[in-house]
Amino acid sequence: MRKLPILTVAVLLVGCGDGTSSDDAGVTGMDAGAAVDAGGGGADAGDTDAGDTDAGSADCAGATVDEACSDEGAVCGGPCTDECSFCNLLRCSGGVWNRVEVFPTPCFQCGPDAQCVTAEQHCVRSFSDVGGVPDDYQCDDNPAACMADDATCACLGDELAFDDCLEPNPGEVEIQYFGG
Repeated sequence: MRKLPILTVAVLLVGCGDGTSSDDAGVTGMDAGAAVDAGGGGADAGDTDAGDTDAGSADCAGATVDEACSDEGAVCGGPCTDECSFCNLLRCSGGVWNRVEVFPTPCFQCGPDAQCVTAEQHCVRSFSDVGGVPDDYQCDDNPAACMADDATCACLGDELAFDDCLEPNPGEVEIQYFGG
C-alpha cells in the first residue's frame, strides 16, 4: 500500500509538464545593457520565445531552454530596453538553447519613477511651486568632465548652474532647481 502514494506522486509530477516552469523556459523582460545588445524588457514569454534576435537568421519561435538549436551563437529574447534591470535571453550554445542572464548597469533612483545610470547620469529635480503639481524628475547625461569617479556635485557645479546638489552615494548625484 505504501508504494501506491509514491507512484501517484511521481505520476502527478510527470503529468504537470516537462519540469521547466514558464519562467525557466521563457524570456522575462530585462536589460541587456552594453553586455549583449539584444534590445529589452518585455513580459514573460512563456515556454517559447518569439522575441527579437541579434543573430538575424535565428528562428526564435521555437527557442526553449534545453531544446535543440542549430544556429550556434544565435541570441533570442528581448528586446531589452531597461539597462537598470536584469535581462534573460536565450543563446544557442553546444546545440541547445541556454538561458543567459545579463546583469544590470548600476543605477540609482531619481524621483518616484526614473532610474539614472550611476556615474554617467545625474538626477535633475525641479521643485514645483504650484499646489497639487508634483516635482519633476529626469535623468540627464553628465558632462564629459564629470564621468566615473568625477561624478560629483563639485564637478557638476563647475559645468552646470543649479540651486542645490545632493550626493548620497559615490556617483549618485541629484541637482535641484527650486520653483519660483
